[in-house]
Amino acid sequence: MKLEDLGERKIIEIFLNEIDEKILYDDASLIDFGDYYITISTDLINERLHIPREMRPYQIGKYLVNVNLSDIASMGAKPIAFMAAFGLRRSLDENFVRELARGIMEVCRKYNVKFLGGDTKESLEINIAGIAIGIVEKEKVLLRSKARVGDLICVTGELGNAAMGYYCLINNIYVDKFIKKALEPEARVKEGVILKDFANACTDISDGLAYSLGEISRQSNVGFIIYEDKIPVDKDLKLLCEKLGIDYREVLYYKGGDYELLFTISKEKVKRLRERMEFYIIGEIKERDFGMKIFRNGKVEDFEVRGWESFKSKI
Repeated sequence: MKLEDLGERKIIEIFLNEIDEKILYDDASLIDFGDYYITISTDLINERLHIPREMRPYQIGKYLVNVNLSDIASMGAKPIAFMAAFGLRRSLDENFVRELARGIMEVCRKYNVKFLGGDTKESLEINIAGIAIGIVEKEKVLLRSKARVGDLICVTGELGNAAMGYYCLINNIYVDKFIKKALEPEARVKEGVILKDFANACTDISDGLAYSLGEISRQSNVGFIIYEDKIPVDKDLKLLCEKLGIDYREVLYYKGGDYELLFTISKEKVKRLRERMEFYIIGEIKERDFGMKIFRNGKVEDFEVRGWESFKSKI
């Protein structure tokens, strides 16, 4: 079977089945370090799939660090170090490297993350892999598997904006607020560190809200209900979807790229968390037998769980 038929998640499963060592991982991998976990995450960006022609080298550098830090943030960890391996075309100008480095260092300095270097090789197209390292107390690490029945389901910000940004680029429509979300996503690092003291389960929404909800449901062995009118959405998103002939719910639930955090929290902790950060309550965790549901248009419906998947998905 070809990789385009398998998809990213099945490919990962095949790899793990061939590895005879137990790996402790969630959004990032975990290394036991006494009272702490060292969290390590890697993410690869590719010229054809992740770098639109409008993305400047400076933005590529920022993007690289943020998408890696997002996985660290979703586990409640404080990022401490970053590395990168660069596959670059020989035809690129030296200013490309300068601007790329400037973007990387801007984000590293913002979060007090030490850049540790990496490797550089010639490549037929741009391929850059980042490695982010963080640390979190063992008893406070956030996992997808810790959601509890009765928890409220929350997100840290508006959804669908990044996907709409890509649609704007494809259709030559310049809407700055959406394009900026696509080209310059920001990891919720500060929020992740706060959430370790409040949330039960957490993941980032890089592959879409629906997929992320499904992962928490599967790994925590719970069901859920989502209230569509509670999901934070930019007021212009639906109008632009209609203008472009795009399914609004496809953008909102299934396209991903927002890098917001999806988390669950007990009702008793909501008031205290509101004093520390902004977030939106969009649903509730239910018993497993309840299934995966959404409330919209005045009725409860089954909620389809799927999302962005490398090798399979197309925007």
